Amino acid sequence: MKILIQKIDTNVQSTIKCFLYNTSQYQFSTDITVEGFSSSVIYKKTSFLNPKEIREVFRSFFHHMNHYPIIHYSATPYSTMGPEKPVKGTIKLKAKDFIKKSSYVDVLNDRAVSVNLEIHKEISVKSKSKIAYRLKDEKKSDLKKVKLFNTEELVEFNPTIDLHLHNLVEDVSKVKSGMAVLIQLAAFNKHLEKAIRLGIDRIFVIHGVGEGKLKKTVINTAKNNPMVKEVKNEYHPKFGFGATEILI
Repeated sequence: MKILIQKIDTNVQSTIKCFLYNTSQYQFSTDITVEGFSSSVIYKKTSFLNPKEIREVFRSFFHHMNHYPIIHYSATPYSTMGPEKPVKGTIKLKAKDFIKKSSYVDVLNDRAVSVNLEIHKEISVKSKSKIAYRLKDEKKSDLKKVKLFNTEELVEFNPTIDLHLHNLVEDVSKVKSGMAVLIQLAAFNKHLEKAIRLGIDRIFVIHGVGEGKLKKTVINTAKNNPMVKEVKNEYHPKFGFGATEILI
């Protein structure tokens, strides 16, 4: 994960843009708070980033750098076992940073101040060890499933999961803005990992049509799982286009 801060010079007034760039294979929930002069909060935003996604989180006039703004960040990675320990930090911005610390950034096709957040190191090895498969080497064809289940668990497993929020929480009204997709993602990850552990060859994930945000998240997560063979989002007689089929 990186925070990229870009200076844009214009004939009128220079501005700065701040981006979050998820360089990892994990999904993240991020909280960004920017403090200006006298520690007053001038910006606050919660974002959800998929792997390799870049997103602008705020912009400001360059002369605000004279007040030495401070960026507070908190990033929570989501592994196959759900949310991990959040990583928090602070970045102090100074105008001279754009002279001394800026470098060319490919993804922006411009110079910017780049700050690396070594978040992937915080993802626990313990949680990874719970995944129900082992890796012989890095090739997908050499992945081996480890059968850790009883017959009753296999019989009771429903390969279809409905991610509509009312199926996952008791009171939808208590779910804060921005948290719904994280709850849905955690439920999906749990369902997918159980299917892998039980040796199920395919599952159906009902996400609805809507704006497509949840569908995109489900598809990207599935494609990044080395145990998934294929992801299909085609018309289904029962679910229409509101579900994705995942072959394991």
